Amino acid sequence: MKYLAILKDSLLEAIDTKVFYVMVGLSCLLTLVVASVSFQAVPAEEALKRIANGSARVYRDRGRSLHGDDRPIRYTFEGLEQLNDATQPQAGDYQFTLIAPEMELRKAASVWSLPADSEATAPPFGALTDDVLQDFVKSQFSMYGGVEFTKVERAKTSKPGDVAFLVETKGSKGARGWLHDPCLFFGAVPITSLGQSLGVYIYFIEGLLVNGIGAWVGILIGVVITAFFIPNMLRKGTIDLLLAKPIHRTTLLIYKYIGGLTFVFLNSLVAVGGMWLAIGFRSGIWATGFLLTIFVLTFFFAVLYAVSALFSVLTRSAIVSILMTFAAWFLLWIVGTGYTQLEVIRNDAVLSKQMPVPGWIYATVSKIHYVLPRTKDLDILTTKLLLRGVMTEGEIRTQKLDVLPQVTWGESLAVSAIFIAVMLGLACWRFARADY
Repeated sequence: MKYLAILKDSLLEAIDTKVFYVMVGLSCLLTLVVASVSFQAVPAEEALKRIANGSARVYRDRGRSLHGDDRPIRYTFEGLEQLNDATQPQAGDYQFTLIAPEMELRKAASVWSLPADSEATAPPFGALTDDVLQDFVKSQFSMYGGVEFTKVERAKTSKPGDVAFLVETKGSKGARGWLHDPCLFFGAVPITSLGQSLGVYIYFIEGLLVNGIGAWVGILIGVVITAFFIPNMLRKGTIDLLLAKPIHRTTLLIYKYIGGLTFVFLNSLVAVGGMWLAIGFRSGIWATGFLLTIFVLTFFFAVLYAVSALFSVLTRSAIVSILMTFAAWFLLWIVGTGYTQLEVIRNDAVLSKQMPVPGWIYATVSKIHYVLPRTKDLDILTTKLLLRGVMTEGEIRTQKLDVLPQVTWGESLAVSAIFIAVMLGLACWRFARADY
């Protein structure tokens, strides 16, 4: 029972701070703000026009390439007809005509890939064949509107030089890919100028606000607050009382470490759990992968808190622990970001057969990245998980996930867990041998 009592004291210390209750209050307030946001599906004719005239961009390699120069083709949208009796815009089957004006086609043709031995300054206008244009229409509408086409065939036009297609689309059971307009504060402030899909809005809230800005702020505060837990335990009088109890020093330190993790875990649970519930009820999208963010944030903090615990034991100074933890955080960010960028450059170099970065730089950064905690890997894995939970396959293509390093949960968690064990092992060894 004495072990449970000490563990209980550590947990109570984690939540018995005014900062904890302030953070919980802010999380609840932000959840209420998110719960006040509603999403209105854009009517079919307006949504399809937005996609055709604003978002549909033509890329090289029949829409498969997201690199290099690109030009928009702004289509004329005519003759919308609904083919079923669906009440929701995204569930409707539609037939309409897309007309690509001659001048728009010439702009697209001007960036079409030329053979390596070609002497022409631009490919012939005829290089944009029917098959190519049909691929463009299908891929771009899928990317920017989640629209699935069942038929795309050439249609007659009244103006020579223009290209027209008769298009039929299939309704979607889900709303995540369809264009929506958000309304703030329970419909009081409608916003109709963004023109994004529901999945993009959800990712902005879950991925950027919560898992991005919110996570950084939460971990920053967690580092500062928990840095005082172990130095306070090591103060004269407190440590004498604790060491007088029949309990091993390592157990004391581990329980204090668990108390610090509890501080971040509970805050993450309130913030992420509240956001997930608010977004789910307001949008109908229950991205369960978002809940994994609670454990990822806690694990990320566990890496930093292991550094803090070591320097707390070595120096008995909360200020030194905070500074060294921030230094370790910055180092991990530099190495992780640098490695990711070098991987992107290396992947591009494989295609171009030219490596713009000296090999020794890549080798050095790779070795450093190999032995340090994979905090950037966790960020990449969480981002992919969130994207797959809220966006369509077409929209995910626009995020260029294929150029990110290929990382796995097992390796990333294992290397980081070994680092935590080493830091805590050193801290426990020092604490067990120190004379207080």
